[in-house]
Amino acid sequence: MSTESYQNQNESPSSEGAAPTAPALSGDIRESAVNVLTLSQRSDTSLQHLLRHELEREDLPDTEKRYLFETCNGVMRWLGKLDWILNGFYHGEYIKCIPQMKNALRIGVYELLYLEGMPIMDAIGFAADAVGRLKGEHEAAMAETVLSSIYRNAESIRYPDPREDAVRYMSVVASHPWWLTKRWIEQFGEHGAMDLMLANNEPPMAALRINKLRIERKNFLEQLQEKNITHVQSPVSDMCIAVDILPPFEQYDMYRNGWVSVYDESSALAVMLLNAQYDESIISLCAGTTGKTLHVAETTNNLSRIAAVDLFDVKSKELSREATRLGIISLNAVTADPAGFSAPIADRVLVDAPNSNTGMFTSIPDQKWKCSPELVEEYGNYQLRLLRRAAQLVKPGGVIVYATHSLMQEENRDVVNAFLTADSRFTVDRANRYVKQEYTSADGFVETFPHIHNIEGLFAARLVRK
Repeated sequence: MSTESYQNQNESPSSEGAAPTAPALSGDIRESAVNVLTLSQRSDTSLQHLLRHELEREDLPDTEKRYLFETCNGVMRWLGKLDWILNGFYHGEYIKCIPQMKNALRIGVYELLYLEGMPIMDAIGFAADAVGRLKGEHEAAMAETVLSSIYRNAESIRYPDPREDAVRYMSVVASHPWWLTKRWIEQFGEHGAMDLMLANNEPPMAALRINKLRIERKNFLEQLQEKNITHVQSPVSDMCIAVDILPPFEQYDMYRNGWVSVYDESSALAVMLLNAQYDESIISLCAGTTGKTLHVAETTNNLSRIAAVDLFDVKSKELSREATRLGIISLNAVTADPAGFSAPIADRVLVDAPNSNTGMFTSIPDQKWKCSPELVEEYGNYQLRLLRRAAQLVKPGGVIVYATHSLMQEENRDVVNAFLTADSRFTVDRANRYVKQEYTSADGFVETFPHIHNIEGLFAARLVRK
């Protein structure tokens, strides 16, 4: 399908993925949304971390927490498109507006075009008042005029002509950086790239992993039914589900009791590929605070010996706390440089490599605006160093699993192929021996995509030492 065939379905923002009907809101929660977005854009702090801090506030009603969560994530998902619209209607140079002013206007447009049931004058009034406090009455009046005009003309907003510049058109209507859109058109074709980018803008449910060390799956699902919590079973693993609840998860008994971990289901595929056995020694490089290492401990019923290595002590301490919460006693968190880590050789090594997270935009939409070609290249170089270190840590006959949440070939096949070319001791063990065929590629790797598998993107390779 050519890009022209997407034009009609994307020219009207109000037709795309609208959030639930908006409740009556206070001006304070919208101010909080402006502040969260501005801090996220000005710093390396993730949007989800900033939101978690706000959602822990006991004075916020659930309706406002949900608004804050959905609006901040929604603005980040559609940031490029919102800016295109505002730039076309703004009287002056929108690009030169201060960040707080931009975010107040973005929230206004998002509410008007994407939040079903939002009172029009509430959305326009808040944005105009916020701009007025920042820049004065003249700018406030202009903001009101701009937003009113956008609302009236929502069905006839003009976008780049796909026949003249397909990359720019797709970048705007699917709200992704130009350079990434171009890369993905080259990789997936126009049809595949557009499908992927639109899938990236779909808000996901919260993904959880059931901890069999603390509770049986059947008993946990009964608990959800008793509490009337909507859940969807993952097609990847019986132990993974999606639930319709808001963070922070520490507020729920299921989390405090150690019954679940927050966990994207694609990660379970890397753990399946590792296929760790009881009484094995396992090294996890770049263990961080993510769930793969903890999942390995759960699948081996605390009968393996796991060294979880991370460069940052704060992450190692957090991983140790998580292990305690989950009842895991087989894990030792180690603070060290993973690329230079030394230890007795192990049966299996998991390389949970730092990466661009280009496969995780559904859950971390701010990452697509922080990623860059230079960052992808830097990650690729470091990932190859990690693989080479892993080769020194695994026994003959042992297994390395290399995993990323990137969709970029420079971080996936290119890294693995460069490693295999330089080290003939290793061969690829085909992934379809360990996971469902639908999640594997023709050349033997695990490979998932949001628009194809309806889960986060993952690449994983199982490498066996001869």
